Amino acid sequence: MKAFIAIVTKRKNGRTVYSIGKKSRYILFDLPGFFKRMNKLDSLPDGSPLPMGKQAGRSDLIGGSSRLHASGLSWEQMKDIYLETQYSS
Repeated sequence: MKAFIAIVTKRKNGRTVYSIGKKSRYILFDLPGFFKRMNKLDSLPDGSPLPMGKQAGRSDLIGGSSRLHASGLSWEQMKDIYLETQYSS
């Protein structure tokens, strides 16, 4: 496995905590682009955007959704974000 999108936990409220990463900077997986797209599509349960500093992200090697707010995105949406960020140029 060179890169991953993993479900860490599924909360009772239906939100999911994700961990996303890759083994090395040489693996072609645009994590900053992935997190940017993820944050654009994700929102709090009331529909408002995730607060700054509580959004998905971290580094160009590993990161994930907010542990506090989790993510409202499904694993299918996460797959679609991956495909969009990898094949858009």
